Amino acid sequence: MAKTKRAALYLRVSTDGQSVENQRLALQAVAAQRGWSVVAGYDDNGISGAQGRDRRPGLDALLRPVAASMWRWSGPWTGWAARWRI
Repeated sequence: MAKTKRAALYLRVSTDGQSVENQRLALQAVAAQRGWSVVAGYDDNGISGAQGRDRRPGLDALLRPVAASMWRWSGPWTGWAARWRI
């Protein structure tokens, strides 16, 4: 039997007046449809996508394990998602 793939979600909106909740719901639905288990979520609320990683703590927290080869990108939908290599 195959292991359940584990997914981490990255969610971001540019202004404080917006919410990442619709992104969260959409990505959770994709994960459920594919049989993935969402094990982590990272978000940057009110931070422009033009900002560097040093000003986006949620993105930095997601990418640190990527640099250590713990995550493998599975592609963006309405936000970014990654999955464990194991």
